[in-house]
Amino acid sequence: MKPVLVEIAAPAEADANAEVRSGPQALGMRIRSLRHERGFGVRELASRIGVSPSLISQIELGKGAPSVKTLYALVAALDVPLAQFFGPDSEQRTQNRTAPSGPSAPAGEDRPGLVQKGNLRRSIQLEHEFRWERLTRNPDPNVEFIELHIGVGGGADGKSEMKTHQGKEYGVVLQGRLGISLAFDNYVLEPTDSISFDSTLPHCMWNAGLEPVRAIWFVVGRSAR
Repeated sequence: MKPVLVEIAAPAEADANAEVRSGPQALGMRIRSLRHERGFGVRELASRIGVSPSLISQIELGKGAPSVKTLYALVAALDVPLAQFFGPDSEQRTQNRTAPSGPSAPAGEDRPGLVQKGNLRRSIQLEHEFRWERLTRNPDPNVEFIELHIGVGGGADGKSEMKTHQGKEYGVVLQGRLGISLAFDNYVLEPTDSISFDSTLPHCMWNAGLEPVRAIWFVVGRSAR
């Protein structure tokens, strides 16, 4: 039997809107929607996470980005997995592939829903030159699997950005020099260096070098629920 050519179609606007849906305005819209679902006013949400109401308004309008610490506080206050802040599932570009005639695809076949195309990743742009790119096509409430980017001179602002949360973290540096404060100790990771630690320890990160940092990061067990 001849293989059947199958066309996997995506909405025509997928590529044009990908950046908008992942940008500050999209993040702000998701935060505002979740706040409304919880029945919180701007002042109540601000009080719950210890920031000013004006900061919440700026974030919701897409005129400002939260810090990593503020984003984690929002996740806890709104009681949702971090994955939900990356937005809806990724769309795939229109492409042709040969569909197998048997009951299952051969090993390595690009099955719909499993592969996250690198140029269609969902991302969150944060304060202090942080950007997170989600490496799973669909949200996963049990694990955060992301590529971490920190621009030159960027990173957490000392003790004010030290944070704690549930779970355990695992990371490996691909490019640049990544500084990490962990409780009372400081570390600098070079390319190929890796680290794992309990997320309940106070921690923050920064770019400790002269080129952008790229790292692969896992957080397991941080679910807000």
